[in-house]
Amino acid sequence: MRIPGFLRFFKKPLSTQFMLTEALLLVAVTRFVIFCMPYKMLARMIRSARREERIVRQREKGSHSSGPHQADTLAWNVANSVESVSRRVPWKSTCLVQAAAGKIMLNRRRLPATLYLGVNKNLREAGSIKPHAWLTSGPTVVIGGDIDKYVIVSEFN
Repeated sequence: MRIPGFLRFFKKPLSTQFMLTEALLLVAVTRFVIFCMPYKMLARMIRSARREERIVRQREKGSHSSGPHQADTLAWNVANSVESVSRRVPWKSTCLVQAAAGKIMLNRRRLPATLYLGVNKNLREAGSIKPHAWLTSGPTVVIGGDIDKYVIVSEFN
């Protein structure tokens, strides 16, 4: 017998339940904000005053409380939570919604995060401009998948 999804949620560790709940709330709020706010206000909300560079420098000096392996695992857990929730909500969670929600979650955990906005490189093949958003933590793309097909238009640290 298969256990319904909402019951499987309660069998997960409490820390995972909290992360999934946070991801759900942020995906919902982020989607609402993206549809309702002008770009300038949205950019101000996403930007985090060069926090990533400051955190990376602290990490290199050894003053960051968790080691690189723990931070990488936490970044992947955040990404998996956002992507998991995004597949299950009744509305469409675009790459921008997922990347913005993930960035907020990583910033709350004081992990480096950069949100990138881009467009497809080869317009002739695609036939039209296809925008894409992705999120990196340090050098690793954690949300947004294959980014080789895109040119960066904006980035938010």
